[in-house]
Amino acid sequence: MSKYLASTIYLIALILASYSNWRVFKSYQEQLPLLADFNFRQANLGLSTEVIEGFQDYYPNLNSLSIPIKILKANYYVRDQNIEKALKYSNDGNKFNPYLFLSEFQKGRLYLNLNQIDSAYYYLNKAAKGLPKNQSHLTYLQLALGQLEKQEELDSLFELKKNFAEEAFWQNQFFLLSKIKLKKSIAFTSNDSLNVEEAIKKYPKNKIIRVAHQAITLNLNSILSANLFDSEANISFENKDYDEAIKLWKKAIEVIPNDQAYYFNIARSLTLQKKYKSSDSLLKSIIGKGFLVDNGEKEFLMAMNYIDDIDNYRFKVCNLLKTSKEKGFEIASNIYKQLDEQVGCN
Repeated sequence: MSKYLASTIYLIALILASYSNWRVFKSYQEQLPLLADFNFRQANLGLSTEVIEGFQDYYPNLNSLSIPIKILKANYYVRDQNIEKALKYSNDGNKFNPYLFLSEFQKGRLYLNLNQIDSAYYYLNKAAKGLPKNQSHLTYLQLALGQLEKQEELDSLFELKKNFAEEAFWQNQFFLLSKIKLKKSIAFTSNDSLNVEEAIKKYPKNKIIRVAHQAITLNLNSILSANLFDSEANISFENKDYDEAIKLWKKAIEVIPNDQAYYFNIARSLTLQKKYKSSDSLLKSIIGKGFLVDNGEKEFLMAMNYIDDIDNYRFKVCNLLKTSKEKGFEIASNIYKQLDEQVGCN
């Protein structure tokens, strides 16, 4: 009887151990894309919330780097601006390891995305103080300071951290510094010039630092500074480096927010990347803006987002091109004529 009991206990223990090992192995498989997104793809997360919902986050609750899995999952709700779930996953994950200050970091990013800058600054400041050499914490804190135009605090942070900071930190400093001072017509100092000279020596290929260097050392105004970003963006566009072009045109918009050409160029870049929904959303977002010149270009660009699927969007494309043509956008006339001959628009 005792042998039978011992064998039974051993078998149960073996089954439990096997199940436990299987769960841990499956969790490690799931953690790989979560960690890759967290470390390298913050701007373009590869997973949907529907997928990550099914990932294990309690057993184990930490990955191999001691990052709570719930914190990694919060990333996707921050992206989608789902406040309730982003906060829930951030708070729950914090219970497993509060010492990385990733809960505060995720909350700060969430509020930054929602344009609730005071709240973003509060949490990102806590994150940066809690883990003072974490580059992500520092660069996002810079973004909050830039939005709040806290130039003196931005400068103090830079002087305190520049000796161990990475390229993104240096880039943020000089872009935000030049943006704030140009907007407020504040003169650049000799210290600004010395620091930006150091930056250009450290990162001579960084286009954003190059533009800031010229703005600071030549004391350019906002229009000339935005034009420099535009010139660099056009070079990247010609080289088919659309991600870089979009980044630079976004910087131009931050300096001069009412030039429709920058928005249209970003939309055009997104279309060439086949990111049609993003392009369409951007074009719709500027409808009704006071700076929009209603010359038919917007309708033409919107048509280009649907023309690859002409079988399903024939009438939409035709109507957009027709409207563009009627508003005097010449390129639309030629394409509308060709399309009418091929598939019929009338």
